[in-house]
Amino acid sequence: MTAVPTEWTVYLSVVILSIGLYGIFTRRSMIRILLGVELILGAATLNFIVFSMSVLNGDVVGHILTLFVIALAAAETIIGLILLIMLYKDVGSIDISLASDVKAEEQDENKLTRGEKEDG
Repeated sequence: MTAVPTEWTVYLSVVILSIGLYGIFTRRSMIRILLGVELILGAATLNFIVFSMSVLNGDVVGHILTLFVIALAAAETIIGLILLIMLYKDVGSIDISLASDVKAEEQDENKLTRGEKEDG
């Protein structure tokens, strides 16, 4: 069996990273943003393993870093899902652009309850 060249896996990692960045910057749905972050972390773990096998001649460092990134991704997913549930309860949607509107409305309500004048 022949090994896959390192360049191919790096190109694949760049493609996965690009898809993840596209998903983060062009979507407003929190679920799609979380998927984009997971793709970026997947590209990083692919690079860790490939470079540990090719540059470090099979050293275990890349595999250990990959396990660390997987644990970090699990924690990130849990926190993201908690934020998603809280956003859905507050706004009724998972569109993150609506979250800033809710925050601005809350600040306006706080000003009114303290007796401050409205600008305008």
